Amino acid sequence: MARNCRQQLEMCIIEVPGQPLVANPIVVKLLGEEGVQALNIFSAGQRAVAAAENNFLPLQTMALQQHPEAVERARAKPPASAYLHPQAAYESLAPPAPAANTPKKGLAMKMRANATNLGVMQPASEHAWPEQQTQSAWQQVRQDMQAPVASSSRMRMTAYPPPMSAPKPYHPVARDLVHQFRQQTNFGAAARPSEDAPYVRTRNLRQPPRGTELPMWNPSGVSTASVAGPSTSTRISSPYPTHGQAPPKLAAKWPMNTDWSKVPRLPPAPMKQDSVLGSSVAQLWNDRRAHFAALGMPPNPQGGYPEIHLRGPDDKLRNIHKNTVANWRQKPERVALEPFGQDYISDARATETHGLLDKTLKAAFGIGTFGIIPPTRSQNGVQRWESATAWMSHSWPPVVAKLLVAQRIWIFRDISFVATDDAPAPPRLLLPLAGLTCWEEEAVRELVIEEFTRDKVYEDLKVLVKANQDYASIEDKNEATCKVIDSLEVVVRDVITKSKSTKAAYLYMDPPTKSSKFWEDWRDGLKASPFSGETVRATVSRRQTRCEMCHGADHQTDQCLFPHVTGWRTVIEKRGGYKGNGGRDDESGDDNGERERGNGKRRAAPTRTQNARR
Repeated sequence: MARNCRQQLEMCIIEVPGQPLVANPIVVKLLGEEGVQALNIFSAGQRAVAAAENNFLPLQTMALQQHPEAVERARAKPPASAYLHPQAAYESLAPPAPAANTPKKGLAMKMRANATNLGVMQPASEHAWPEQQTQSAWQQVRQDMQAPVASSSRMRMTAYPPPMSAPKPYHPVARDLVHQFRQQTNFGAAARPSEDAPYVRTRNLRQPPRGTELPMWNPSGVSTASVAGPSTSTRISSPYPTHGQAPPKLAAKWPMNTDWSKVPRLPPAPMKQDSVLGSSVAQLWNDRRAHFAALGMPPNPQGGYPEIHLRGPDDKLRNIHKNTVANWRQKPERVALEPFGQDYISDARATETHGLLDKTLKAAFGIGTFGIIPPTRSQNGVQRWESATAWMSHSWPPVVAKLLVAQRIWIFRDISFVATDDAPAPPRLLLPLAGLTCWEEEAVRELVIEEFTRDKVYEDLKVLVKANQDYASIEDKNEATCKVIDSLEVVVRDVITKSKSTKAAYLYMDPPTKSSKFWEDWRDGLKASPFSGETVRATVSRRQTRCEMCHGADHQTDQCLFPHVTGWRTVIEKRGGYKGNGGRDDESGDDNGERERGNGKRRAAPTRTQNARR
C-alpha cells in the first residue's frame, strides 16, 4: 500500500519540506492507521538495508532528484533555524581545530609536498554518481576549505591537477595595508630617501657663502616608497669647502663643552657582558665615549644601523693583492676598515685617508700601537667602482679590536668607516633577478621558493644543510631545508643607468652552509636555473651593482641610507655625472684628471706638428 502511494507522498513532502512523514496530516489521512504502521515498518527496513550497504539515501533526497523544480524551491526557502540562529549554519561547516602539537608548515614545506605528490601518477577512478564516492560530505567540505598552494609556474600533467588560486587570499584593502606595514618595518625595502643627504655633494658644486647654516639632519626622514629611484627634489648645498682645502674645525673641546645628553649608548656587543673580555669592552666604551662624542660620533639609532650586504664571502677584500692579504693575516688582532664614499683611491686620496684614520683612531682610543696597511692600487682592467677600499689594520689591543667590531659603524666628523673582523662568511644576499613581468614581491618570492623546492635544487640544498652544524638539532633534514628556504626575502629596486632604467629583484636568504667555497659553487649553479613560469620570466641579472657610499652590492649610490642617519656629519664627495648613476657608467674625471669608461681609459689625441702627415 505504501508503494502505491509513493508518488502522492513525494508531492506531500515537497509541499511541506523538512517535516517527518508520520507527522504529516495529509499522509496520515491518506494511509490511515494501518498505512502509517506499514510506512514505519517500510522506513525502518529501508534504513537497515541502506546502513548495511553504506549507501543511505533518504526518501526526501530521491524525490528531489526526480523533481528538479522542487530543488529550486527548497533552496530558495531556508530553514527556520537559519533565522533563529544565523551562526548555526556556519558552525556545521567549520573545520575542526588543529591539535596543539601539530607543527606549522611553511610555504616551502607545502610546495615541496605538492612537488613530490605531483610526480607520482595515480590511476583515475571514474564515479558514475556522486553518491558512489567513498569519502563523506564532511571530508569534501574540509578539502574545499583548505587554501591551495599558489603557484605561478606551469603545472605538471597529472590525473588531478590542483586548482589555481590567487597569490594572496587577502582582501585588496587588507593587502595594501599589509604591504604598507612591511615597507615601514623593513629597512632593506626602503628604496630611496625623499631628499638628498645634506653632507653628500658632487665634486663640481660651488662653495656656498660662509654664513649659510646647514641643519645636521634632514627632518623628512627615510621614505617608505615601494619603488626605488633617485630623488627629484632640489639638491641641498653644503657649507664645507671644496676638495683640497682644509675643513673647518667644528669639534667641541673635551670635556668642557661636551653635551652628555647626546653621548651614544653602549653598542650591542657580540660577547657576553659577564665575561672578562665583555666587561672590559663595556668599561672601555664608558671610559672613551666622551672622546667619541667630541669627535662627532652620534648616538646609535633605534633598531641599529642598516645592514651592508656584500656580493661574496671575500668581497670586502676584493682586488687586493694576495701577498698583501697573506702578510696581513699573519698579524695579530686584525680589523678591516672601509671608509664611506671611496671607491677609486688615488695617491693623494690615499695619503689623506691614511692620515685621517690614524689621527681619528688615536684620538678616539688614546693609543698609538697599531698598524694600517693601505689597499692595493687599482690595476688595469679593474672598474673604478670595484677598486679595493679595505684598509687592513692590525696589532690592536684585544679589547679595542672587540669594540671596533662590536660597534661596526663608526661615524665621525672627519671620516666614517665600517669595522669588520677577518672572518669570511657567506652573506645573506643571494643574487638579483631581471627580466620579470610581474614585480610584486610576494609573487616573486613564491616563484623562487617553488624553484628551490624542485628535485635538483632541493637535493643540492639538502646536502648543504645536512653538513651545517647550525641545524644539527633538527632531526628531519627536510624540515631544516624548508626552514632555510622559508627565510627567503625579496626586495625590488630600480636600476638606473645612462641608457635605460630597469628593475631588479634582490634575493636574500640564510646561507645553507658555512663553507665559502661550497656556498659560491651552489650560488653560481643557480644561474642556470630556469625561473620562468606562466606569468613570470626571470633570469639572473648580469649587471653588478656597487654603492659608492657603503660598498653594498644590493643598491645604487643614490639609494644608500647611511648619509641620512641621524647625526651624520661626514662630508662625502660623490662622483659627478648623471643623476642616479649608482656608481656605474661614470665618465667624471678623478683626482689625476683621467677619464675612464668601462675597462679602458680615454687617451688624449696627439698634438699635430708641422711634420705630421695631413
